Amino acid sequence: MLRAAELQTPPTGGVVIFSRPRLMRLASRVVSTLLVAVVVATCSESPTNVHPGAVSLALAPRFSAEAQAIYRSLAAFAVTLDNVRIVVRAQPVGDALGAVLKDTLVAFPATADQIAIVLELQITGTEQRVLATVDLQSGSTVYFEGTQDLVARVGDTPTVAEPIAMNYVGPGAAATSLIIHPIVSSQPVTLAPLSSLAFQVQAQDQTEHVVTDLPVTWRTLDPTIATVSAEGVVTATSKAGSTTLIATGLNGVSAQTTIDVAPVAQLVALRGENQNGIVGSALPVSLAVQAIAANGHFVSGAAVNFAAVNGLGSVSQSSVVTDLGGLATTALTLGQTIGTYTFTATVAGAPSVTTRVTASATSGPLAALGIVGGGDQIDSVAATLTAPLRVKVTDSFGNPLAQLTVEFQVTSQNALLAAALGAPASTLLRVASGSDGVASANVVGGTIAGIVHITAWIPQTALPSVSFTETLRAANPAQLLVIQQPSKTAQATIPLGTQPRVQVADQFGNGVARSGVEVDVAETCTRCELRLAVPTTIARTQSISDTFPRGVGGKTVATTDASGIASFADLTLNEFVGPWQLEFFTPSQSLAGAFSDVIDLSAGPAASIIAWGVLDTTFIAFAGDSLFPSVRVIDKVGNGIPDVKVTWEATDKLSAFDNGATVVNTQTDVDGVSAPGSWVTPAGAAGPFFLQVTTTSGSSLENSPLRLWAFLSPIGSIATPTRSVAIR
Repeated sequence: MLRAAELQTPPTGGVVIFSRPRLMRLASRVVSTLLVAVVVATCSESPTNVHPGAVSLALAPRFSAEAQAIYRSLAAFAVTLDNVRIVVRAQPVGDALGAVLKDTLVAFPATADQIAIVLELQITGTEQRVLATVDLQSGSTVYFEGTQDLVARVGDTPTVAEPIAMNYVGPGAAATSLIIHPIVSSQPVTLAPLSSLAFQVQAQDQTEHVVTDLPVTWRTLDPTIATVSAEGVVTATSKAGSTTLIATGLNGVSAQTTIDVAPVAQLVALRGENQNGIVGSALPVSLAVQAIAANGHFVSGAAVNFAAVNGLGSVSQSSVVTDLGGLATTALTLGQTIGTYTFTATVAGAPSVTTRVTASATSGPLAALGIVGGGDQIDSVAATLTAPLRVKVTDSFGNPLAQLTVEFQVTSQNALLAAALGAPASTLLRVASGSDGVASANVVGGTIAGIVHITAWIPQTALPSVSFTETLRAANPAQLLVIQQPSKTAQATIPLGTQPRVQVADQFGNGVARSGVEVDVAETCTRCELRLAVPTTIARTQSISDTFPRGVGGKTVATTDASGIASFADLTLNEFVGPWQLEFFTPSQSLAGAFSDVIDLSAGPAASIIAWGVLDTTFIAFAGDSLFPSVRVIDKVGNGIPDVKVTWEATDKLSAFDNGATVVNTQTDVDGVSAPGSWVTPAGAAGPFFLQVTTTSGSSLENSPLRLWAFLSPIGSIATPTRSVAIR
């Protein structure tokens, strides 16, 4: 209870004394007694007709029990009353306030027990009714206020202070009830041990309108279970149990709620289980778990750790504190590989209190086509490559995509593709990718050795194609091939203008790199014609053609190099004029031989002139006779040389030709033969008779000049045949 201080008589001059009970020095500032001494100047109609006198007013504050309780609690709310305001008004006129006679604000220092205030008032006459208002303030905020109707009389000195009822009019004075938030439906707020939760309080007036400025203090009945800060933050201890949280307003209204402290006994997954999504994507539903105590209450403030098992996938928040409903949520993101993902939720510090959910990840959109096998193989022609071509269809993370059409196409035209061994083959193959994203094709080699180019792509997409390069090599050696034909025309005994080259090849004609193989060459006649025969009645002149070797001249054996090629350098055809071919073969006949194209062989350079005749006779009559001599210009192997100029001269001065001339010029025909016509011996002349035959080549030809002669026989006698042509 507050006790009024001793009433003190104000000194002359009008002093208002505020005294502070010593009992409350260390508490909030208190005004227990108000003594107001007022100097009153009475006024008449003339301003000079004023009779000053002393008017004393004594005011004593009176607090109701409710106000006293509020007053005593000021310190708990950190409120200090540091000034007093006194307002004295004249009596109101009707509804209008009376004129202010005095308005004074006086500081009340913390070190003072009392203060004195001098007020000067002017009243009309010797007495006047006034209305005095006293405000106890902290700063500019009024906390208590009292108003008293008084009569001010000149010369009156009160012996008893006039009581003035002081009422709480400070912040939140209108509040009549409090509501503590948060509120959990059907259960008390349950906190995890050592967790904290901020509470708020809502003040309402008697009409249930919100009052916003009421100061509030907080406390718990059992601080061993939970404590509360001045701001309403409740912190649970490690002790499980139940306590009461109380909120009290400055005006005395209060409210309370029950606080339970209990550990989490189980975590229950409420949503986020069994979802499906694309790799690398966030799942549409977040994982939500609920923390529940052993008594079934939802536990707030429990730290729940979320994780993706083995780091596969991720969570948006790895540690979340449960809300009032015991809920903790986090978003789930799948990893980059397809399959099943597991996410766990575990109460921090209690690894046995856990739960888990699973999710499935499927491949993402088509992103890449890559080679996984089958490239850069080497095999023989006509063989199926050992390893099939394999490409993989994947998303952006390399996960396989099934049932996508992949097209393989041979672009080099020397191989075919088949879906399986023994299946029909073609240059274009369409296959679907399997569950592993792989599409494959078997390569069936063609018969041409070389590089095989194969392209794979996914139709109707913008993905770039991929390419395979395979090598088909020749099979085992099986034959010889002429890879460089000799000249199509040639002269006998003259080296071929283009010398042949022969390749060791497989059965399909592909060159085989086999060195050291001996290749021989021989000639063969393709359309041999009847050759000119030596006349039977006359001996032919001997010449080089009688002994010159016929056949293929030059080095007729060549050995293959590292590429399997045998090259000839100086081959000649030493044969009769006509169409010929060269035949190439190996001595062992292990490889099939080869024939060149036809070579049209013409005569070689003129080499000899020889006597040549048909139906000739050695019988010459005395009366004169005619012979029919002829010669032939030939090359080294006996081929006649056409269009050679031949000069015939009868050198015996007796014989002549049928036109009487002793010299006749002729040219050889297509067979190289030249004849001057009939050679006539004169009647009765004695023999022998001589002819000299020369050519434009002069003595450069063998047997040139050539001399022929004939002998006479008596008429009727039979001469023994003799040589009519002699070689000089």
